[in-house]
Amino acid sequence: MTTQQVDVTTLEPVSVKTIYTPTTGSSIALNQLRNQYALLNAAGSLLSLTVVFPSSPMDGDLIVVASSKVITTLSIDGNGKTINSALSSFSLGGFGRWCFDSSVNTWFRIG
Repeated sequence: MTTQQVDVTTLEPVSVKTIYTPTTGSSIALNQLRNQYALLNAAGSLLSLTVVFPSSPMDGDLIVVASSKVITTLSIDGNGKTINSALSSFSLGGFGRWCFDSSVNTWFRIG
């Protein structure tokens, strides 16, 4: 039997796409780590929505949140982590992308 070592830091992280159909005043929890795409497909414009980021992210985790509708008041909950440049609303087709840096316990907006 032959054993082969693999450096897992060079492997591409798995991407997960989830479609949510939120309603005004609701909250969605993003629990998947690594590359996560949260696609918000509400029936119409929303007055408010809270997006809760994962509680135990790893260094380099990416989250993309995109909305097909207007969200007037968007709250992003870092779940104990700092959110750098959190968005407060989405226009039609709006999106944001964040990368987690474990050295400063912060989600940085990168798009």
